[in-house]
Amino acid sequence: MEDSTARLIAEAKADKAQAELLKESFKESTGLTWLWSLLFGPIYFWVHGFIALGFVQLIVSIVTY
Repeated sequence: MEDSTARLIAEAKADKAQAELLKESFKESTGLTWLWSLLFGPIYFWVHGFIALGFVQLIVSIVTY
């Protein structure tokens, strides 16, 4: 029983270490993420018929950036 518990703990630690290594490789930021959010966020809502929500998102984007 202790052997299987130790094996599971070792596997969990290895998985966590692997996840940490992969996390660094998936960071993709252009530095202009705020711009794409500001431009295309409201447009997405307007195209799908949520006009008021698009304006709310536009105002919140301007105020928070």
